[in-house]
Amino acid sequence: MGLESIVKGIAAAVLAAGMFITSAASEESIEVKVNYKTETKPKKTSYVTGDSTYIRGMSQLDLVPNILFLTNPEEIQVEDVMNDIRDNNINSYQELVQRAGTLSDSQNIALFAAIAGFAEEFNYETSEDELVSQNSFFSALQYSLNTGNERPIGDCVHIHSFIEKLADDLGMESAAISGNRKGKGHLYSLVKLDNGLAVIDYEHILLTNTNNVKKTLEAYQKNIGTASFEHMFLEDGKMKYKLITDDGKHLFDFLDYDPCFKPLKDLLLHGVKEEKGTIITLDKGDYVDSAKLNHNGFFAKIGTVRGSESSPLKHLDLIHFGYAMKSSESDMDSDMTAGLIYGKIHHDLEIDNNDVYGLTISSSMSTNNEQGFSIGGKVAATLIRTADDMLNKEWMIGAVGSYNAKTEAADIKPYVVVQFADFYEVGAEHVKPGLYEAGVGALVKFNKANLSVESYFMHRPWEKEFGADVKIGSKDIGIDLGIYKTVSDYEFCPDKQGITAGLYINSGKKGFTVNYQREEEDYGGDPEETESINAGFFIKF
Repeated sequence: MGLESIVKGIAAAVLAAGMFITSAASEESIEVKVNYKTETKPKKTSYVTGDSTYIRGMSQLDLVPNILFLTNPEEIQVEDVMNDIRDNNINSYQELVQRAGTLSDSQNIALFAAIAGFAEEFNYETSEDELVSQNSFFSALQYSLNTGNERPIGDCVHIHSFIEKLADDLGMESAAISGNRKGKGHLYSLVKLDNGLAVIDYEHILLTNTNNVKKTLEAYQKNIGTASFEHMFLEDGKMKYKLITDDGKHLFDFLDYDPCFKPLKDLLLHGVKEEKGTIITLDKGDYVDSAKLNHNGFFAKIGTVRGSESSPLKHLDLIHFGYAMKSSESDMDSDMTAGLIYGKIHHDLEIDNNDVYGLTISSSMSTNNEQGFSIGGKVAATLIRTADDMLNKEWMIGAVGSYNAKTEAADIKPYVVVQFADFYEVGAEHVKPGLYEAGVGALVKFNKANLSVESYFMHRPWEKEFGADVKIGSKDIGIDLGIYKTVSDYEFCPDKQGITAGLYINSGKKGFTVNYQREEEDYGGDPEETESINAGFFIKF
């Protein structure tokens, strides 16, 4: 019996046990939910690829093809830098920076790839050690260029961190980027140019004519045939920014997981709706299809996450099962989930071991005092991986507090929220916690107008977010409107702005919802718009 059959059997057993344990209830409802989501199809990004290889024995630089459009004298200038390192005419890292500073940006892209490609061949070793100094790396590189012998000093993390720091010392915006290569975790370099972006992966170069970082990284992953669900941006070995790819967002949609502050904040401000009985949920979308059966907390969900035409993900087939509980007591609301994940992933490039497994844990609780102070907290973790690569791994600890001030005209709830998460650092023996989000906001409910208004400000290490939401209506019918804007504090993070609009109708036994979202991401004057519509209905028996 294979692992897949065992996992499916466990999922069925968990659900059957839950139904048996809770079957003593005298009357149980059955609820059916059906949802459909359609969203903008992303456009493919055009790119060109080539290699920049230094051949030590021939003292020669090969650019095949010459996508950087270097003239023969310009190629020779790059070639001379490698030869001068080999011949001790460039004898320190500082001298390398000075010499490279005389080259154009395009020449330096060729130089970076030549250094990284040579280092992979002569200086590579698998390592979990912290980064070495630029001088130490240069010394190992020069030794191998000089002698033709190997001197291992690190793996892709160390090689491309060296390139990132070298580009930075030359005044070029750069980062070392985590990704996926042949189904395994990998690191490569990203450098910003005047007319686009360059990805450097050892001797390989990919060029785009856009500033859109997300589309450039997706284009590179598409080019090498394996999908990535998130990218960490490292500078000097420390994480500066985490980009969740479109495939990663669709995976979170399947898992009903949201890492931002809103679920914890909403639990405190609005409470939770208890879910009892049997709930059948069917979701159909452009990229995510799923069917979920929940019986008094015990749940099993099966589905598929598909990539777009511009993604190297063919499909990710998943089973998610476990226990979820939402409860609302007189003075406490809680929302807890624990689940196991199993599935199979299929990239454009098929890999030997495509099993996916993991777990999700989330526990949020808050007091719900009608007046005065209320507090809440959250602990959450996800771990999703294959045998050779971590698709997603993070933990979060959050806290929120509010004060409910009642007046004759309105209820006013100012609040503050903070969340901490793990921030990756090369060579760190322990998790490096850091402040992920911190913000303030206020909810105002007007008692006689069926109107509520909320505004907020949120700070993350790489951006600031401002937003406002308006709700007009009762519990039976109403509309929701929202607007938000982010301002980037990091060169590879986009500015974003968006609007949301929703309509809901609820008659108790049946209901209908429709939601619309439009977002614009702007990477330095290169904006991209996306839209989505989500419609659904439910019926209770």
